Amino acid sequence: MNIHLVIQRTFSGLTTEYGNDDNSIKQLDSDLFFTDERSTVSQLTDAPIFSLAKNEQWTCYSVIRKTLDRERRAGFYAVRLLVPASHYLTNIKKCLEAVANKYAQDIENKTPVLDYSSLLRQIDEKAVKEKENLYAVVNDSTKRTKYYHIDTAVSSESIENLFNNDKRSELIEKLYIFTKEVRNEYLEQFQLKPIAQIRFQEWHINDPQHYIQGLWVAQNPIARNSKVVLAIEGKQLSFQLPNQEKRILMGNTLTVRKVMINDPEEAISSVRVNNYAIKGKGTFNLYGLASDTFYYTLKNAEERQVLNDQSKLTTRKLTVKNPDGALTHFWIDGKERPIPSKKEFKVYGLVSEQWQYSCTYEKDKKEIDKAEKELVVKLPPKEKPKPAPNIGEDKEFSWEEVIIFSLLFLLLGGIAGYFYNNYRYNAKIENLSNELKKLENGVNKNEKGEATSEKVSNTNSSTYTVTTNTQSATQNP
Repeated sequence: MNIHLVIQRTFSGLTTEYGNDDNSIKQLDSDLFFTDERSTVSQLTDAPIFSLAKNEQWTCYSVIRKTLDRERRAGFYAVRLLVPASHYLTNIKKCLEAVANKYAQDIENKTPVLDYSSLLRQIDEKAVKEKENLYAVVNDSTKRTKYYHIDTAVSSESIENLFNNDKRSELIEKLYIFTKEVRNEYLEQFQLKPIAQIRFQEWHINDPQHYIQGLWVAQNPIARNSKVVLAIEGKQLSFQLPNQEKRILMGNTLTVRKVMINDPEEAISSVRVNNYAIKGKGTFNLYGLASDTFYYTLKNAEERQVLNDQSKLTTRKLTVKNPDGALTHFWIDGKERPIPSKKEFKVYGLVSEQWQYSCTYEKDKKEIDKAEKELVVKLPPKEKPKPAPNIGEDKEFSWEEVIIFSLLFLLLGGIAGYFYNNYRYNAKIENLSNELKKLENGVNKNEKGEATSEKVSNTNSSTYTVTTNTQSATQNP
């Protein structure tokens, strides 16, 4: 359980009627947590008193009631409920009175063995809560000082607001609530001070990644992981970030900002946070507050401010070669940059930027790829008239040209061979045709010759007959 009970009473001296066996509670400062109230507040009033006592480990809620001891002298009994400092008790008045009423009944009934385990379990389950906000408190000036508050209409809500919700109660060790008016001179006599006079200041720390290397209020170091720091008014909070000197926080909120610098090209010549120069090379981090201004300077460029939404900067470098002076414009994120007169120069910037250029022979903007390391801008070569080929002049050909010409010659040779073979074939056909004609003519001539000879023979025969007849006629008158 997170609840512990201690009951004190003056019967034959101050005794502990009931108490847990927790060693850490036994070792608590008795003057602070288990005060003998006879020497202090019980002399100021007969009404019940509520009190709060606390240190860095425990918080103690008490109700103090006046009673008589065995000798019929004025005394008291105190019911004290303790919880770890990381927790708090709700319904304070009801819980304390529930235990006190049971104790009074046990005393009246002379109960031999006091047992509050069941009641404590109920309180632990229903009324003990874990704190959401843990404060880092610097209270040197309020330690060992007892404070008071008068609340004649005391209620569970008013007690809870003062003990649990009022941040002034975080700065003190002992606080009493009187439920009846008490004269100021008596309060001053017992060196009690009103809690209303406490003036405090509060700082909120937002450092989820734990970059802070040190926190101090005045010269008092406090936990670096603190989220809320409370101190008496007039104190200053100091902090230290990596690679920086200790600084005093101006304002009430400390929100840490980190910017990663990735500079593989060594394009950055200097960085600073406000007026604090930071040394870094390659990949390194800048630390500061959200209210700080981060600056960086690129080589051959003016100083720039890191924008609020930028958490990482990666640099780039481009070598520009402009031998013909053809480069006319150069833009970075739409802003034109002057072009050096040199034939070769370097441009430095960020990978997140858009780089563009234009040249004399092409007016449109051309974007430069972010991975590009070199830009060469040259005028296109002028076309020269082709000279007439000289016969017999040796000319070198590339392998591609040789292959193309060889294939062309093979193709032309195939075509020429085709036509040549076709020509020879036609010529042969023509010769054969002529020979055939000659043969036909020869045959015809021979046939004609035989016919003529036959005719001549027939004529000669006729002639001979005629002649013979003539001769016969002549010889025979």
